Amino acid sequence: FSKVPAAPLPVVADRVDLPDSAGRVELLDFLSPPMRARYAEPSPAVLRFPPPSPAELPRPCFLVRKGDYAKLVARMLRCGMATLIDDPACINGLFMVRKKDSDRCRLILDGRPGSAMFVDPPTMNLPHAGHVASLRLSPDGLAAGPLLHTAKRDHSNFFYRWRIPAWMRRYLALPRIAVAELGLSEDELLRFGWRADQVLFPALVVLAMGHSHSPFLTQDAHEHFVYSRTSLRREDALNGLTDSRLDRLRHC
Repeated sequence: FSKVPAAPLPVVADRVDLPDSAGRVELLDFLSPPMRARYAEPSPAVLRFPPPSPAELPRPCFLVRKGDYAKLVARMLRCGMATLIDDPACINGLFMVRKKDSDRCRLILDGRPGSAMFVDPPTMNLPHAGHVASLRLSPDGLAAGPLLHTAKRDHSNFFYRWRIPAWMRRYLALPRIAVAELGLSEDELLRFGWRADQVLFPALVVLAMGHSHSPFLTQDAHEHFVYSRTSLRREDALNGLTDSRLDRLRHC
């Protein structure tokens, strides 16, 4: 089973679905101890040293309609999804894709430039339907038969809920913009600590749909939460690394 990839669309600020309040959960607080230590600060375990030169970075796809960029950035700032910086490590792109059965769209970061400055993320062992299909009943369990429960819970704007370590922001930066274009009030300028005469770079302060490490980091946090705060056991998961016997409670 494969889905047809969603086509990238030019960003229209009013159609983009953003959270009301982003970055409510500190990523480092929920990572497993080894990953928390690895991502707490920039190091050769996460970043490429020496970093690629600007000429070596992929050219990002930046599809934003004229006049919509400032409106979008202002929305991102106000919901806590972004900040403004003056020292980006690279510049990424932006586009949107249409959500299924909705007139709203997902905002996607073309994070190839930023991702190119990171080492490849660790391999994930995610479950798939084949792991369920390969389950084997023990002889004494054939009479009763198994009970299989399935459910889905979707968190809106899931990646944007996670606040990243401050050092990562430089790698999730966007093209620069004049602060005066953002339409911020005097109170907002004072609260954010910016001046209207500045030209700065928007940068995400949350995990991005479009950065190579986002899936791994959220899965590590998810698994660490499950296996440290529930009765489920890691060795009973179905993920290709464990056995296929249906002789105990198994889960995906």
